[in-house]
Amino acid sequence: MPFTLHPLLPPDIPRSTDIYFAAFQNPHSLACWPRNVPAVRTWWGTMILTELHEPGSQWLKAVSDDDTGEVAGFCKWRRFGEGEEVGTGLPEWPEGADARLCAETFGGWVGRHPGLMGGRAHWC
Repeated sequence: MPFTLHPLLPPDIPRSTDIYFAAFQNPHSLACWPRNVPAVRTWWGTMILTELHEPGSQWLKAVSDDDTGEVAGFCKWRRFGEGEEVGTGLPEWPEGADARLCAETFGGWVGRHPGLMGGRAHWC
């Protein structure tokens, strides 16, 4: 089935959240983001909406070219310019998430980013 890429728009966020939760069913993701906690789903929607307009970010959706035009997937690319400082702050995790596991996992990734990329321009 062919797909076309389009910019992700605010009305696409609920479907994108559904796709994210369906795609990541491993024990780690389920521990970080319990699916039966409304605050977790709300947090994800708010996070995507906030980052949708983040400078340097490109959010795309893959839309089915059949008659349904359904969003089948989405992605975010973030461009860092030459010499741009990479932030290492973490968000406040939603109620019901495993905050310790989230901080350990995502903090580790975010913390390594500046050392790995330095001030070089890159996409991630």
